[in-house]
Amino acid sequence: LYKFAKVNTTVNIDTKKEFAIKFDTAQVSGNIKSGSIAVNGKINLLTPRPAYDFTLKVQDVIPASISPGIEVTDPLSLDAKVGGVSPAPLITGTFKMPRLTMEPLVLEQTQGEFRYHNAVLNITQSNATVYGGAVQLVGNINIDNDEFYFNIAGQGLDSTQATDAKISGPLDFTAVAQGNSANTLIAGGHFVIGKGSFASIPFKGMEGDFARENRKMYFSNIVVRTFAGDLNANLIQGDNGKVQVGMLTKDPAVLRNELQQG
Repeated sequence: LYKFAKVNTTVNIDTKKEFAIKFDTAQVSGNIKSGSIAVNGKINLLTPRPAYDFTLKVQDVIPASISPGIEVTDPLSLDAKVGGVSPAPLITGTFKMPRLTMEPLVLEQTQGEFRYHNAVLNITQSNATVYGGAVQLVGNINIDNDEFYFNIAGQGLDSTQATDAKISGPLDFTAVAQGNSANTLIAGGHFVIGKGSFASIPFKGMEGDFARENRKMYFSNIVVRTFAGDLNANLIQGDNGKVQVGMLTKDPAVLRNELQQG
């Protein structure tokens, strides 16, 4: 079910030549939620199969209304070209999102390119800025069954902005996210923090594994490499979405003393 608000449409039909249409609407609600949609172009009826030649502009569509399992409710806008032949149009174009929330990350100015064909939407490349670093995402969404799969990578993030744990140092990570409409987003990956400090304790690096399920982050295999040796840590996600350190194998005061003596 779709509801269109403030619709303007112009149609010209020549059954021996082409079907031309100009369509715009201020808002769409129902199964898909978006702001304005504008379509302008024609269908060539002279070819063996009707051929599409349209431009498509969409403002503020909510990705979760297309594939609920993605859990993304920040608005997305796109500018596309519709080609190919019936019954399988080929849509290519660009998209942008001023803000994309994926706790504990908040991505800014996400933009990229996409390709849609045979009910599969491919994100062929995208880039975003977050916490002073960069994030890239590629993957696909099957519109028929709502299944999706994405590879995500980040470099040079400021870890102090993603944590409440007084952890400083450049953060890199890689992750895979997948799911479908009946199974909300499940993600997992590995992170590395370069030379920095935790609670005034200098370290050579920190790394570990993480997973995200049911809108919650989980961490495992955390190793902090200090100048006095390696130690294990327990990271947790707080109620505010930020990452916190739950436990260290050594008391911070003892560790600081060992480092001073060393």
